[in-house]
Amino acid sequence: MVNNFREAGHEAIISSDYISNADVVISLLGLNSLSTIDQAKHIQTLNFQLARKIATEKIQGYIVVEGIDGYLGLKNDNESKAYLGGCAGLLKTAAQEWKVEYLKLIDIDVTDVDEAISASRLYNEITQGADSLEVGIANNGLRFIPNLSTNPIESIDKARISKDSVIIASGGGRGVTASCILALAREIPCTFILLGRTKPIVIDDIYKGIDDELMLKKKLIELALKEGQTITPKEINQLLQKIIASKEINNTLTQLRLLGATAEYVICDINSFDNVSSVCEQIRKKYGRIDGLLHGAGILIDKLIKDKNDEQFNMVFSTKVDGYNNLLKATHNDSLKLNVIFSSVAARFGNRGQVDYSMANETLNKIAQYEQRQRGEECLVKAINWGPWQGGMVNETLKKMFISRGVCPIPIEEGVKAFVNEIFDTRFDHVEVVIASKMGTHYV
Repeated sequence: MVNNFREAGHEAIISSDYISNADVVISLLGLNSLSTIDQAKHIQTLNFQLARKIATEKIQGYIVVEGIDGYLGLKNDNESKAYLGGCAGLLKTAAQEWKVEYLKLIDIDVTDVDEAISASRLYNEITQGADSLEVGIANNGLRFIPNLSTNPIESIDKARISKDSVIIASGGGRGVTASCILALAREIPCTFILLGRTKPIVIDDIYKGIDDELMLKKKLIELALKEGQTITPKEINQLLQKIIASKEINNTLTQLRLLGATAEYVICDINSFDNVSSVCEQIRKKYGRIDGLLHGAGILIDKLIKDKNDEQFNMVFSTKVDGYNNLLKATHNDSLKLNVIFSSVAARFGNRGQVDYSMANETLNKIAQYEQRQRGEECLVKAINWGPWQGGMVNETLKKMFISRGVCPIPIEEGVKAFVNEIFDTRFDHVEVVIASKMGTHYV
């Protein structure tokens, strides 16, 4: 490909690292042969680090090339390559943060294709391809561009879950994930094992009747002063968050049990395989089975690409990707009937300040595609790319930002209804689903 550029009169340099003052940077790291999942994740990290360097330069273009399957992971049968699939989220987020003329993700299948032909296909896409930010080039040279289409659910099947089913839900004690689990329990009150990092505290009776956060904070300060305690605002906020989290977890468990479901909350570090594996073994010993996974755990550390350090990137990326991988490995021998990921529209469209979250969720989308192809119709696999919810991770600042873009937060009642419908969908080929609410419209 370098020769193609040189023959066209361009100066093209092969380098193992970023060269300052370049006009266009093309990363070919994703074409390296892969034998492990860790190698694939490392390539994603390297592409992020390269983007961080580029973000402070005045360049004209950044192009990332990967070799998944030529269809952006939609037909992939290689597990390691599925974990390469998040770089589209990097480019889509960069498009919202940078003033750069040309950004593109190219997934090309080079299997058994002459190197000169593959190089020519890449060169033609880079120099003559349309403005599409995501492009796949299949083994036969056909060009593939993903599109969204509206596909209402036409029929449902509740038989895959019964009252005897045991479902593990990461991040299931609170927030949107908890709301969805409660909605599912109203339909089928089975056994739910909720995993979370929060260690619930014993809540004093004086706080139990206070649901308003400001009133609760006021009461904490009032009692501290009354008892002559010296407490900092940081300590107040930490205690406040512990109380709120504990109340939410307890409330979720109480509501599930009132619905007739069996519910447990288990403290678990989703990033630790040993921890996840141990918890799964305890579940099997107690309940005899594991039938479903719901991966809703996630964190946000919003910063622009140029300002995000490796530790922040890894924390966000690992919770989503490594957490899900640990769940898959720990349940490898279980006959799963349900395998659901809470992904995000940040994966499909990118989102300013959320490059790690976008890349992580886009990776999960591609893992879900791989998982469904391996499991067939024995297990429903879904990656639900949620738009912002009322509540959830959307604070007032984010809510205003979304509304300014014409996107309304999803009402909780409508969101959980959409979730339940997806769980009972009879189609196994609708793996990546986008559910959002736009100004003046319903879900698309």
